[in-house]
Amino acid sequence: MVPWGDAAFERARREDRLVFLSVGYATCHWCHVMAHESFEDAAVATFLNANFVSIKLDREERPDIDRIYMAVVQAMSGSGGWPMTVFLTPDRRPVFGGTYFPPRGAYGRPGFLDVLRRLARMWRERRPEMERTAGSVVDSIRGYLEGAPQEADLAAVDLAAAAAGAAAGYDAQEGGFGPAPKFPRPSVVALLLRHPGADGAAGRRHRRMALHTLEAMAAGGMYDHLGGGFHRYSVDRYWRVPHFEKMLYDQGQLMRAYVEAFQATGAERYAAAARHTADYLLRDLTTADGAFCSAEDADSAVSAGDPAHVREGAFYLWDYDEVRAALDADGSAEAFLYVYGLERRGNTLSDPHGGLGAGNVLYRSARRDAEAARRFPRLDEDLARARRLLFARRARRPRPLLDDKVIAGWNGLAIGALALLAAATGRDAYRNAAVRAADFVLSAMWDGADRPAGRLLRRYRDGEARFDGSLGDYAALADGLIDLCQAGGPARHLLSAEALADALLARFGASDGGFYDTDDDAADLLFRSRELHDGAEPSGTALAIRALTRVGRMLGRADLAAAGLAAARLGAGAVSRAPAAVPELALSVDLAASDPAQVVLAGERGDPRLIALQRVVGRAFLPRAAVLRAEPESPLIGRVPALAAMASAAEPTAYVCTGFVCDRPTTDPERLAEQLAAVS
Repeated sequence: MVPWGDAAFERARREDRLVFLSVGYATCHWCHVMAHESFEDAAVATFLNANFVSIKLDREERPDIDRIYMAVVQAMSGSGGWPMTVFLTPDRRPVFGGTYFPPRGAYGRPGFLDVLRRLARMWRERRPEMERTAGSVVDSIRGYLEGAPQEADLAAVDLAAAAAGAAAGYDAQEGGFGPAPKFPRPSVVALLLRHPGADGAAGRRHRRMALHTLEAMAAGGMYDHLGGGFHRYSVDRYWRVPHFEKMLYDQGQLMRAYVEAFQATGAERYAAAARHTADYLLRDLTTADGAFCSAEDADSAVSAGDPAHVREGAFYLWDYDEVRAALDADGSAEAFLYVYGLERRGNTLSDPHGGLGAGNVLYRSARRDAEAARRFPRLDEDLARARRLLFARRARRPRPLLDDKVIAGWNGLAIGALALLAAATGRDAYRNAAVRAADFVLSAMWDGADRPAGRLLRRYRDGEARFDGSLGDYAALADGLIDLCQAGGPARHLLSAEALADALLARFGASDGGFYDTDDDAADLLFRSRELHDGAEPSGTALAIRALTRVGRMLGRADLAAAGLAAARLGAGAVSRAPAAVPELALSVDLAASDPAQVVLAGERGDPRLIALQRVVGRAFLPRAAVLRAEPESPLIGRVPALAAMASAAEPTAYVCTGFVCDRPTTDPERLAEQLAAVS
């Protein structure tokens, strides 16, 4: 197989062949299955090489290409996923698409070799028909992905109504949204937490939905109870049996959701889940340079002595007798086996995919927790000790594949979440890790020297940065840098966020005030897409509105704030029509349309009195407020004149302003908490 590029398509034109495009990613379970079953099959490989030009593409490196052809596959087959299998004409137009194909017909699916033979024959005998099909498919998909949103009145956007729409699929029994397989929806959780008027009945109901969902995920098998972090999704509605892949973008978004739940409620259990996830990032997903890796695979070798025997979840699953033998000596076996739901026959047999076999996923339930508290007098310490012992035992197993490529936007999500966690818990280690990751991405993947159109590269690996960043990369990184500055990180990161915002407008701005997802000089695509819907990651447009609004307000850049507001007007219609599909956009539109709120902390770093004020701000739930530091030597002093006067205060002071009206400056943490309650 060859890389995506002009050379591959020129070869297809010269040799008069269709192009076979296989799209996947390093930690995709079924991608590995199809590669082993089909691509390594001698008959399949021989026919494929003789009749097609084959391209292998990593969707995480080129999400722009993946987005276009995934829309094609969904339109042709009614569903999508990876591996994605698409056949293209030499001018990049699709003629057929699907997902996983076994080498020979099975599972109700046609065999891959049969598909290859049929398409090769049709290309020889019915080319005009295939060309017409390709043209109509491209026209249809172009209209869907390239269509401009319609401007709407921001006053018509009702965040309470958007929250109600997003919560329509809520599972009142098990938490979460929609049927199995059940995916985390952190943007929906954030929307439900932010619903204004949380003191009203609807607001309280929505907040309960959000908190119930977070608690259910953290109790279930989708959460790694030993090592921290979350798996990709649950194959059942109970959050019990996960698909064991761990993705960086999930960790960043879910970490933020748990921190915000902690800020909104003060309940320590939410902060604990966020800290445990952050510890996983710092321990297992951090490169030597301080950036964050993309993912860990679901599959791993069953034992070090048999590396060829690979199974999904092998690193995480437990045998009942193994756990009993490991914990019997210290007396914690009975409590652990009961609380975490281990069964002699295994508790994964309900896995609808049937891929796990007999084994035990660790998960908890409120009923068992309540009973265990009565049965076991030293429950918490017994469980903590057992988790440490089993974590050490698990560490001796063969680890899943680590996908060590660094993705700019995903690092932005993690940087922002770590910064928020640091501010909320007062743990500098998380902020320091965020600073280190930010410094690496800005030095290795961003060239901001060309103002205003600096270039951000999407992927870094083995000393090489490649592929133009997407709208989501620029916006997520800028947003994460803003969070980092608000949490007490270096002021220079806010200036870098400003440079990214300028570049974002120059490279992705559309004439109507909205945004394209791809750079303005992307020449190897059928067209430039414009996606408002959230997928596993927030939409680039939603993140762009948020970043532009925040940095514009913080630095007094009216042009950036106005650009965010213009894009919000274009997104308002989608929020009103389909809030469940665009929860992140609903939040961003609400932010852009709201009166600005600002908290300024003035004083010398390290002063205990300033630290006390910082802790109050960090613990407060302030989704719409900007937080700035007025420090005598800060580079922001020259950019924001009001900070100069505040920085000269005789003692550490907090200034809280809402809608261009400022409350009385205070040096008292208790008074500050009262002022912030009015803001949130």
